[in-house]
Amino acid sequence: MASDDEAFSTAMRGYNREEVDNAIQDLRRELIKANSDKAESAKELKRLNATVADLQAEIDEIGSPTYTGLGTKLENVLRVAEEQSTRLISQADIDAEKLRTGVQSEVNSLRIEAMEAAERIVADAHATAAEVLDAAHAEAAELVARSKAQAEATKQNELKDAASVRGAVATEAAESRAAAKREAAAVRAEAAREAAELKAVTVRETTEAREAAAFLARDTEKNRKEFTAETEKQWGDLARDVEQQRTDAEREVATTRAQLATEAEQARANLERELAASRAKFDEEMDAARAKLKTDAAAAHSKLAQETKTAKAELARSLEDAKAKAEAEMAEARASLAHDIEQQRTDLDRELEQTRADFTNEQDHARAELAAELATSRTALSKDADQARSDLEVELTSRRDEAEKDYLAKHQEAVAQNQQYLDEARSQLAEAIARADEKRKEAETVTSRAAKDAAAAKDAAKKEAADILSNAEARAKAMIADAEKRTTTLVSEAEERLSKIRIEREAVAGYFGALRTVLGDAEKVAADE
Repeated sequence: MASDDEAFSTAMRGYNREEVDNAIQDLRRELIKANSDKAESAKELKRLNATVADLQAEIDEIGSPTYTGLGTKLENVLRVAEEQSTRLISQADIDAEKLRTGVQSEVNSLRIEAMEAAERIVADAHATAAEVLDAAHAEAAELVARSKAQAEATKQNELKDAASVRGAVATEAAESRAAAKREAAAVRAEAAREAAELKAVTVRETTEAREAAAFLARDTEKNRKEFTAETEKQWGDLARDVEQQRTDAEREVATTRAQLATEAEQARANLERELAASRAKFDEEMDAARAKLKTDAAAAHSKLAQETKTAKAELARSLEDAKAKAEAEMAEARASLAHDIEQQRTDLDRELEQTRADFTNEQDHARAELAAELATSRTALSKDADQARSDLEVELTSRRDEAEKDYLAKHQEAVAQNQQYLDEARSQLAEAIARADEKRKEAETVTSRAAKDAAAAKDAAKKEAADILSNAEARAKAMIADAEKRTTTLVSEAEERLSKIRIEREAVAGYFGALRTVLGDAEKVAADE
């Protein structure tokens, strides 16, 4: 700049120095700006040269402006689409296999639970029937023993009463003989009257014993009817419980099957929708690419369309095959489950019928044994009463004759012996009455204990039934929770798969966007050339 300043010399005449300096400064600024613009233009030229080199490299890679090398790119695009469709088909097969495995495991679990419940119910029914039969046998044995004890007590009381009456008759006969022989006829008449009364008492007591036996038989028949009604009620409750559990199991299986079918159909619909969207997007992008290409790419586009159509057909066929296979397996599983449930129902009905028949046979057998024992007891009681009556009549006749013959010689001895006999009879009668009261109390105690045991057994059975119902409800809630958990898991997996498919779709879209950019740059370069 100093040399430039020295080029101007001072003179008296000429231009104004200040104006010249200003003009020079403007020129210098323009020169500096031009140098800066030149540097920037050089940088821009370098950048454009680099861009041209990159574009030339891309053109060399793509091919000449006639797009003869475009088939490689389209082949890569087709390969990516084929790989994506293969992944989708593989994922669909995996999902179908998971659904089939889940359905099969659920069916097996429900089948095992139904079989266990049926076996448990049958075992409970057998145990209940055995307990009821044991209780019936025990009650029948107790009734027979009680009737025998009552008959024996009645017999002993009759014998003691007869002994007491015999002593009283002998004493009265001795006193009447001592008073006067003329009263012998009266004594004989009195003895005959007493004998008749004794006979009437014996007949009355025998009748009462028979009535007691008849009452016992009626009571036994009433208890048998009540027991039969209670047993039939229990069998009806058991049958209703079994039917209710079978209905609940079938309803739960149907609900689970419907849920699984809905989930499978929803997953299949989502997959088909995603595939349709991907195919539509892919078709749109391919149509846009074909619209931008020239005449030389028509054959490649036609080939790509044909291969894309073939891939779509194969994908649709694979999906249809997978769908048909899954539906066939679901139908087979349904048929197998229905057959197993029907078989279990048949087996359970057969076992219930067999148990009911066995129980009826045992009940009839017990009833026959009880009737036979009652008839035997009644016959023995009648024979004992007749024998006692005949023995009493014979003994009365013999004693009356002996009293008439030996009255004078053995008056005192007879009176003493009769008094002794009377005392002993009274003592034995008191002891027998005490023992009878004790036995009666023991029988009442045993009866009360048996009633308490029966009530306790009934309460235990009710508690066990409540526990079984509670366990069944808990298992049902657990199965529902498990089904909800599996449903949530399937939904999460489906959402995750959808997210992956969206990511892959975005990657494919980005790839096509990059391809469109490259093709656009190639067209611009071709147009510039």
